[in-house]
Amino acid sequence: MGNPVHAHGADTQADTPHLPSDDSLDDQIKRVQLEKLQAELRNLKGWNYELTGKVVISVLAVLLAVWSVYIGVPKAQYDALKANQEVASNLTRLNELKAETERQSRELSERNDALELRRRQLAEANDALAQAQNALLAVKPSVTGEALAKFDAAAKPVVYVQFAGELSRELIDAYRGVLRSAGFNPPRAERINRGQKNEVRYFSNTPQEAARAASVAQATREFFDSKGCPLSPPIIPRFVELPEGRQSPQEVWLIGSCK
Repeated sequence: MGNPVHAHGADTQADTPHLPSDDSLDDQIKRVQLEKLQAELRNLKGWNYELTGKVVISVLAVLLAVWSVYIGVPKAQYDALKANQEVASNLTRLNELKAETERQSRELSERNDALELRRRQLAEANDALAQAQNALLAVKPSVTGEALAKFDAAAKPVVYVQFAGELSRELIDAYRGVLRSAGFNPPRAERINRGQKNEVRYFSNTPQEAARAASVAQATREFFDSKGCPLSPPIIPRFVELPEGRQSPQEVWLIGSCK
């Protein structure tokens, strides 16, 4: 009777479902982790050189951007310093131009002052001359014509006339009248033949005397041209230095033929 009971117990154990033990669950967890690791390894195996290059390029791009920012700050500082130096240089040049302008302005003001002084002096001289002329006119009626002629002649520069050749004294006297009208005082002419050329000799090497000699030569040319007998060679002014720097009135030397 006992055996059937045992058999019955055996059948009951066979029908009961099999439950995993603690060890089998741990193994399952390890298996899942292993599969996950294998999948990750498979993903890693999918990297190739192209993908690696892209990653490297991306990293280099980031480094380049960081480097640009690092370099950009000193460059900006350098540009600002250079701009400040240019501004300082321009300010220095501007100050120099300002100083030069002020200097030229002062010089111009001084010149204007000097011109104004000369103008006042000239005005005063003209006033004095006008007063002298008025005084002369006041006393002129009481002075003889001969005395006035001597006075006028003394006030004019003397020009001596020497002539030779076939030039008549009447012609030379008419020429002396032209010189008087031109503001000169020609005494009686002398007939002298020393092989001279037609020239106006002056003995003071100054611009005033040179201009006066040129004026005498011009008046002489015009006179003889008007008479139809131009001088040959043409008359010219010439400076002659006298010994020991002596001074003398100008001299006209003429030679020619005029009938």
